[in-house]
Amino acid sequence: MRTLYHSDNSYAAQKVRVYLAEKGIQWKSHHFNLLKQEHLLDEAYRKINPRGLVPALQDGEAIVCNSTEIMEYIAKTYLSENEKKSQLTDDVHDFCNNDELLHDPHLRTLSYYYLWMKKEASDEEKNRIVTLAKSHPDKARGEFLAKAIQRNFSLEDVEQSKIAIEISLKNLEKLLSNFKSEFLFGDEYTMADSAATVRLYRINSFEKNVDFQVNQYPLTTAYYEKMKQRQSFSEIESSYGK
Repeated sequence: MRTLYHSDNSYAAQKVRVYLAEKGIQWKSHHFNLLKQEHLLDEAYRKINPRGLVPALQDGEAIVCNSTEIMEYIAKTYLSENEKKSQLTDDVHDFCNNDELLHDPHLRTLSYYYLWMKKEASDEEKNRIVTLAKSHPDKARGEFLAKAIQRNFSLEDVEQSKIAIEISLKNLEKLLSNFKSEFLFGDEYTMADSAATVRLYRINSFEKNVDFQVNQYPLTTAYYEKMKQRQSFSEIESSYGK
């Protein structure tokens, strides 16, 4: 049985869970509480993913990290030859890669600024996280974590992230206007649709704090409403204990 190392509120893990649900792939859950940094404290997991990030998929002897690479692995390993043709195109790959760049740092910045760090942490908790951040195997992620727990985001950081996210909405609206198919890149659901669905879910969670809203973009709104009706949408929310 495949094991997915993940967290319920991890953006990257949400994309993978949605994609696994769409393709009917069964998996065993190994859940981490990211806010408590459980993945950094688990020595066994550090051997699975030396960068100390989630998600990671262990499938027999194979270990795959990074959301796009996991979804591509699933497509290559478990889908039919006909399905692979629609899943593994350059357009789908590029969309997913660009989604990762949007997430880190922009969606990540607003997630911590508006969602995960709304309450001031105690000095004890701050010191604990800062200490962990200093030894984080991924230096950039450790620096971000220390910045987040100390609430050191500047207004410029936040504004730049807002601008980047609004540009992504405009680009998605343009992409949808160029196609008349049900999904982003044709008549088959691809990993790009998983990425777009999770992105729109996360952006909607910021709506009280930003100047733009998804419903300003009619094609994007209609697309998102269709994705919300799919059974896989429930995987965006907590799957702890699955």
